[in-house]
Amino acid sequence: MTQRLPPFSEIDEAASLAREIAVLGVSTRRTSRPPPASARARAVPPPAPDRLPPLPPRPAATGSYRSDRLGSLLAGMCHRGGFAAALLADRGGLALVGHNSAPNADRAAAFASIVGEAITRAETLLSVPQANNLALDINLQQKIVIHRFPAAGEEFLLMVTCDQDVDVRAETEATVEHLARELAPALEAG
Repeated sequence: MTQRLPPFSEIDEAASLAREIAVLGVSTRRTSRPPPASARARAVPPPAPDRLPPLPPRPAATGSYRSDRLGSLLAGMCHRGGFAAALLADRGGLALVGHNSAPNADRAAAFASIVGEAITRAETLLSVPQANNLALDINLQQKIVIHRFPAAGEEFLLMVTCDQDVDVRAETEATVEHLARELAPALEAG
């Protein structure tokens, strides 16, 4: 008698990785209490504007190496936006740099790559041009947001872990522009 294996899909793998990230992730909550009723019943934020105003000049990212400068940009984004962790990965799932990221950043980057592919498929299947964000609820308190962005002809993924009530759009959009500027010389030289 042959044994049938359960069906396997990319969605099963993504769900498994999301559960693992939730276990390994860093929580910004100090207690294990559920969020207040006001946080659960909050209004839906308004849609992001089509065009953001120009970025104000920011101090240059510090460090001798590109990875240090990218890490500095992620650390600043997490500090300003109230994010627990951030990870920058390429389209193939290679972790480039992280801030407060899970101990196994390679698995998180692979997860980001799978979700990035889901964004691409949703863009095609739902006829939504320029889709670039996907948010996944980890639990009642935290979420993961994957932001897809181009830099010098390549595609990169920014994964942010934060509390449910945090709006990541403005800070990630601003930081992505700086990340793209930092990544562009490496891609053009390579």
